[in-house]
Amino acid sequence: MTIIDPRQWSGILCFFSVPCALVPAKVDRSKMKEAESMEIRKAQLCDLDGIMEVIHDAQCEMHREGIPQWINGYPDEKQIHDDIACNSSYVVVKDERIVGTFCLKEEADPYYGKIAGKWLNEEPYAVIHRSAVRTSLRRQHLFHAMVSWSVEKIR
Repeated sequence: MTIIDPRQWSGILCFFSVPCALVPAKVDRSKMKEAESMEIRKAQLCDLDGIMEVIHDAQCEMHREGIPQWINGYPDEKQIHDDIACNSSYVVVKDERIVGTFCLKEEADPYYGKIAGKWLNEEPYAVIHRSAVRTSLRRQHLFHAMVSWSVEKIR
C-alpha cells in the first residue's frame, strides 16, 4: 500500500478533498495536545446525529469562508448512514462528544478510477472522504490526527 509521508501532505491536500486553507503545511507539535487527548473509533448508527451536527457545522463554516464544497446538501444523512453501514465511518470523540468525523475507504475508490493523468503506481491505496471537525476545535490539528491515525491503521 502506498503511504505518503506526512511531511508531504501540503502537496496532496486536494487528494484528501480538504480545502488547503484549513490545514497548515507545517505542524506545530506543541499545539497537538488537544488532538492527542481524543479517541478515534468506528462510527455506529447511534452516532449519526452527532456526525451530522459536525458536518452541518463544517458546511456553515465553509460557506462563511466562501469555500464552494459540500453544497446542495452533500454529504447528507443517507451518505453518512451508508458509510457507517460499510464500516468506513469514524468519529473523533472528546469528553463523550463527537468532535470530528471522517470516512476511510481502504479499497479502490470508483471515483478515482478515471483521473486526468496517471497514477504513480498501481499499488493499493486508501482515501479519506467527508472529514470534518467542529469549528470550535479548528486549528488544533485534528485533521492531522485523523490522517496520522488512518496511516497507522492501514500499515
